[in-house]
Order: sequence, then C-alpha cells, then structure tokens
Amino acid sequence: MASATFTVTITDSDFDRLHNSSMRWGKDWAKQVNRFDSEPLFTWKMAYWCEPNWLNILVCQQFLSARGYESQTVFDSATLEYVILTNYKSEVWAND
Repeated sequence: MASATFTVTITDSDFDRLHNSSMRWGKDWAKQVNRFDSEPLFTWKMAYWCEPNWLNILVCQQFLSARGYESQTVFDSATLEYVILTNYKSEVWAND
C-alpha cells in the first residue's frame, strides 16, 4: 500500500475547534484509570477530548508534533471519545 504526503496548515484557533472539550490533566485522574483503554501517563499537563474520528486525531497529533509537543492518545470509555494528553496549552488555556 502506498502512502501519501500532503501539507495542511492548522492554526492554534483551528486546534481549538478540533476537540470537543479540554481540561487540566494530572495525578487526580489516576482514580479513573479504568475508563481508558490503555494506561495514560499522569505527568501530562492537558487533556483534549476528540470525537472518535481517526482523521481528526491524526490532525491533532500532527499539529502538536509540528510545534514540538509530544502527546499520548487513549480512548475514554466514559465519553466514547479519544483523549489526547500533552503539555501543549491551547489558546483557551494560554493565560491560565
């Protein structure tokens, strides 16, 4: 199977529109670890929930990677969405 490469420019505002909700992440989430399909790291600073659309997840991951941020993606069975964990703070959280 051949792969394709293309470029899409995503702004910080676009990223804020790609996820449904966001909140701070940390050790407080450890008591809810069973709701995730794999064990998330609790050292991340932020969590961004996205609809279970894999293209949307890939776009978010590439946005973060292009800005030098690592991330971890896990499925949240409580919301039936993917959650992207990272240290990136979106525009909404930038002043927090």
